[in-house]
Amino acid sequence: GESSFGTILEHMRRSREMYSAILDLMREAEYKEVRLAGIPGDYATVEEQPTTYEEDMEITLRHGAAVKHDRQGAVDALDKAHDRLAGQLRELAAEEYSRAAPVVYAGTTEAYPTRASDIIQWITDHYNEHVVQYGQMLKQWQKEKGA
Repeated sequence: GESSFGTILEHMRRSREMYSAILDLMREAEYKEVRLAGIPGDYATVEEQPTTYEEDMEITLRHGAAVKHDRQGAVDALDKAHDRLAGQLRELAAEEYSRAAPVVYAGTTEAYPTRASDIIQWITDHYNEHVVQYGQMLKQWQKEKGA
């Protein structure tokens, strides 16, 4: 699963960068409506913006293939994206955590009320989901290697 690990690392980096950009935009808009679909190049920090899960996976696989031979670089990039997001969340005033901004995500026209506390929850869920996935991949790899 060489490329699978690279793909997951890349997918996680991209999602963290996306949420960082969303947090910045929410604060800049003073929690008024943010339209991600209307921003040139979309979230500004992530190079290509998907509008569907399938599209996201396709972009991620493309980027994941590129990090296949630079696992450490991929881990470092994910760490950097994570630290930036964690730093942004730490800087928020207490009342900002639960303050909702209507966010219109790419691929939709409806605003979805988004809070910093939601972003923390989504990222935690996302981590847990991939930790389980990593465990399964490791078991599979051990089985194939006859370990």
